[in-house]
Amino acid sequence: MINILIAIHCEAKPLLKHFGLKGSTDHGPFRVYESKELRLIISGIGKVSAAAAASYVFARYDRSPSSAWLNIGTAGHAAYPIGKGILAHKITDAGNGLSWYPPLILKAPGQTETVITVDRPELEYTGTAVYEMEAAGFYATASRFCTSELIHCYKVISDNRSRPASLITKDFAASLIAENIPEIDALIQQLNGLATKLSAIVEEPPPLKKMLANWRFTTYEQYRLRHLVRRWCLLSDGNINSDQSFTHCKTGKEVLSYLQSVVDEISLHSVEPQ
Repeated sequence: MINILIAIHCEAKPLLKHFGLKGSTDHGPFRVYESKELRLIISGIGKVSAAAAASYVFARYDRSPSSAWLNIGTAGHAAYPIGKGILAHKITDAGNGLSWYPPLILKAPGQTETVITVDRPELEYTGTAVYEMEAAGFYATASRFCTSELIHCYKVISDNRSRPASLITKDFAASLIAENIPEIDALIQQLNGLATKLSAIVEEPPPLKKMLANWRFTTYEQYRLRHLVRRWCLLSDGNINSDQSFTHCKTGKEVLSYLQSVVDEISLHSVEPQ
């Protein structure tokens, strides 16, 4: 399953039509639309609403660690042309300064850029980043549920210094999303492929059983170990050799520390901003 989070209904309408998503019969605090492979939730505007919506989907519908998460919406930039699609390679919360770096092990369908989440619409467009209002809340929350390789944010430029946000209408926002459906579709197909790979190893990643037998881990450390091994398998496409790589480790803590460094190194090399 791929969970798509969008702030407002007008931006969701083109996707509901294109993917044939039907409204859920559940009566909850958010509107949810589904098909066999996609689930779309309308969060409302702002990072708090985005975080709440992501939490709701996880708690109510989807606790699978192999599901993918995608935030789609419109955003502003100083100079990018209206209608340009952007995939985030860095997300920063302007309110607290925290940043996240989505690992780009998939091929970006368009350009990648830094996305800054603000509490109010950006009118000055300072710097070179893309500005919007949901990504940080979405990403910080979704990263608690699954591996970061399956969490991404795709934004379509709706305003810039030549055309300010005050000129955006519901129909215009919907048209921008509709024009970028080919890129969105390509991104969803790649996420589906990654999620399928992960689902094959999520229950019992190949090296996990041997690691648990060779080293002692606390309950929390076992949880962290499973998370890291899944990421390692996904990033390495299954081509791993735990016997050779971990022979120098004497304790479970040393295994976790070394494994974290291995995953970080692969993730660093996988991020190639365009």
